[in-house]
Amino acid sequence: MAIVSPIVQYFHDNHMAQPFADSEGEMTKYVSLPFPVLQNGMPVYFQPDEDLTGNRSIITAVNIIPNWAIDPIPTAYGYKDNLSFALLAQGYFVMSNMQREEIVQIPLTALVRAQQVNLGKSNFFWVDTAVWQNCYVVFQDTTGITSDNAIHFQVSYIPK
Repeated sequence: MAIVSPIVQYFHDNHMAQPFADSEGEMTKYVSLPFPVLQNGMPVYFQPDEDLTGNRSIITAVNIIPNWAIDPIPTAYGYKDNLSFALLAQGYFVMSNMQREEIVQIPLTALVRAQQVNLGKSNFFWVDTAVWQNCYVVFQDTTGITSDNAIHFQVSYIPK
């Protein structure tokens, strides 16, 4: 691939940009986040996952599977309905490291990979210090979200 400018080369070399249509990672994992108890402003943490922890992998992309793509989705907690785009707009996703320092904070709607929303583009990351069980989702307003809902993520990563 020919790099056309020094700034593009810098972004590419420091994992701040990916070549167009490049693969997001060597591996992909689907993760569901159910909501057993939910309150405004309360973090909902992910279950531990050794494959998605910084000492074992580099997280390269995180996407939300939208409710119009597949709904409901079978999970370990039974079938759960995906949240609508309007409900996703009420929350954000946070990646944290072992010290629970926030590495990434991004609106949930920005993680929806669909032609209708973000022109089908993925969000690329290069996070090698995240601890998946310290990552969470927060909703400022939980109106309309119940224990029958979940968010379904597609996480791409490169094993170390």
